[in-house]
Amino acid sequence: MGVNGRGAFVCSREAVDDMRTTGGGTIIFTGATSAVRSLGGTIGFTAAKFAARGMAMDIAQEFGPDGIHVAHVVLDGQIDTPDRRVRSEDRDDETLLDPDAIADTYWHLVEQDDHSTQPFEVQITNGPQNTEFM
Repeated sequence: MGVNGRGAFVCSREAVDDMRTTGGGTIIFTGATSAVRSLGGTIGFTAAKFAARGMAMDIAQEFGPDGIHVAHVVLDGQIDTPDRRVRSEDRDDETLLDPDAIADTYWHLVEQDDHSTQPFEVQITNGPQNTEFM
């Protein structure tokens, strides 16, 4: 709860303060499948991710008129990293989330020109046949 819940609160509070004085910006909360449904066996993690998602929703509604766009990105799968490769040598490439594709999605959220229709929640999966947890 300390990092995922309180950390999200403290960081977003500071970002909102700065963005209100500079005319807006984008805050992206990184969630997990546990932010939208419980998987069982991870009470603290699930509670923290639900809390961060709720904060994101509230901040979006409260500070959207100030030009602050808030997005919540659900990463539904495991990210392809060198460490993940070592720990899961038998996993197929298509079952892991591509970090470059994730970065592109985040960048798209930041660089949107149309401020009248901004997505709040984006789900990143490793393909329609390979969703890990949803």
